[in-house]
Amino acid sequence: MNDGQYPIPQALVQELLIPVLQQRGKRYRKFQQILARSAVKGEVVVSITSSGVETSNTASDGDFVVMNLTGARETYIVPEHKFFARYSLVTEEEDGWKRYHPRGEVIALNIEVEILNLLERTSPFEIQAAWGESQLAELSDFLVTPPDCSEIYRIGRREFFETYQLIIDK
Repeated sequence: MNDGQYPIPQALVQELLIPVLQQRGKRYRKFQQILARSAVKGEVVVSITSSGVETSNTASDGDFVVMNLTGARETYIVPEHKFFARYSLVTEEEDGWKRYHPRGEVIALNIEVEILNLLERTSPFEIQAAWGESQLAELSDFLVTPPDCSEIYRIGRREFFETYQLIIDK
């Protein structure tokens, strides 16, 4: 945590940032394929990015463990209903992993000083992720939401650019 500050609750993050994301956020498409496997109920997955430990999550029935094909090869849990909406199977790999192609997009906002001020935080800070755990974020990372604005989560700057590309409207 940052100077004894508690994680900002997900509902408050959404209340403060959804209007900003809708007004100033840019649309990005995930282009990098991922590896995924079925999670074991109760399995704890710690997501580690190039900037260190980001968050953790505990798997439920039907969840998937996703591994991004970035330099950090960060892993995280995706619930079954979100997984099949966001990924399509490409091929089977080794050791129970399968390769998937992403088919989703997000609205993203770079964390700048203005965002820190809006959240009344300094960098680094923590938000409560939609899955109930704390998620570390810092200046220059990205806060993203799916187009339905159902949640907001952090993606580290390096991993963001390794996996997302800007959608250019024509």
